[in-house]
Amino acid sequence: MSAGDSTGDSAVLGAATDPTLPHDAPVTFKATGQAKANGLPGATKNSSELVAVLGGVSAAAMASMICSAQATPALADALAMGNTGQTLRLLAQIAFARSAAGILVLPAIGRMADRYGRKGMLAATAFITACGHALCAAFPTSLTLILSQALVGSLAVGGANDAIRDAALADVLTKDALASATAKARAFMALGMIGGPLLGGIVAKRNIRYPFVVAAAISLCGSLLASTQMTETLPPTRRIEVSAAQDREGGVFALNRCLNPLSSIELLRRSPRLRWLTLACALSMGSEFNTDVTPLFCRDRLKWDSVEIGKFSASGGIFAVLSSASCSTVLKLLGPQWLTLGGTAAHILRNVLMSQAYNATTMHASNLGILFGGVTMRLSSLLSKHTEMAVADGFGGGEATAMRGNSFALMRLIIPIVATRLYGPGTEGWPYLFSASLAVGATGVLVATGVSAPG
Repeated sequence: MSAGDSTGDSAVLGAATDPTLPHDAPVTFKATGQAKANGLPGATKNSSELVAVLGGVSAAAMASMICSAQATPALADALAMGNTGQTLRLLAQIAFARSAAGILVLPAIGRMADRYGRKGMLAATAFITACGHALCAAFPTSLTLILSQALVGSLAVGGANDAIRDAALADVLTKDALASATAKARAFMALGMIGGPLLGGIVAKRNIRYPFVVAAAISLCGSLLASTQMTETLPPTRRIEVSAAQDREGGVFALNRCLNPLSSIELLRRSPRLRWLTLACALSMGSEFNTDVTPLFCRDRLKWDSVEIGKFSASGGIFAVLSSASCSTVLKLLGPQWLTLGGTAAHILRNVLMSQAYNATTMHASNLGILFGGVTMRLSSLLSKHTEMAVADGFGGGEATAMRGNSFALMRLIIPIVATRLYGPGTEGWPYLFSASLAVGATGVLVATGVSAPG
């Protein structure tokens, strides 16, 4: 088979990562001889199955992350022996460790996913996360808690899991199908927002270590799912090889540049529009990073126990699933720009309502804002546009998404620390007002610069 035949038969494999390939390629894996040579299975496997597997792995990552994160403030409080000031300082250190680890690890993982493939890296990151949870469960100290959450911050949802998942989808989907597939994968992921907090809340009543045991088991299941059910979307013939010449010349795929924690700056220099889009995405995502104070808020202001907190988080997960599942339909009705702006407005209103919640009714009512202002509603179109623009500039899918994640990590380095500093007696609602202001800033950037989402 000639090179030309190879490109034609398997064009779908690089529809997003190779800008020279046609964007009207079918959204399926083809069981051709060349595909078999690349290591793909002989049976036809469509994109829906890939979305389901990636969504399942992300759901496991989300469930394990929430299960452990929900118990983290309680464990921090126990380690601080009930001293609120020390508890908040430990939570600030955990937030810093999560973000710093993401900044250091994400570029390298994205580059390794481009070189060694998506499947192995996705399974490995989930397995390492499971080990971190298990370590914290076996030896609950301030150090192991920080280390465990650093692994979660860099490798789970919002970190390597998102970067590799988005890159895998970009490998096989056309730009028109990418936004819809990303929304579907996030809908699967949102299922973890239901089971994770419920399990965590129930087992935490027995022992504060148990949520970390459950989180380790769930992460291990995600690793097994990726290693046994996922089809590799980036075959060896399309993987980017790091050559000595590229290292010397500092090419776009040079390993030394990928290991630079601030490598995203180089990407942002290329396009002013991409720079503003990255800022808007980072601000919008940053408005989600106040979750560390929510269990404390529910405990201190509403006097809830771990089970009630788990039920509240699970109800939010249900609305997140509905939001993600309906995103494609709403996208068709409103268009990407109104979807982004309307979802952001609902998110702002939710945070304002939470800041003023003094009873269970108001707190649960605030979760309605997730239905219209969930992260998928606000970001699916923007993230798809960001990936499209980055790939057009010549970056590999894994590296591009990791660099975007790097920008998110920079926000995570600051925002949770600010949120914990704002929290205190009489100021429990301030972190939510801070989140609302970040969402307002994201909207302002989009409107002022005229950056458009894909449509």
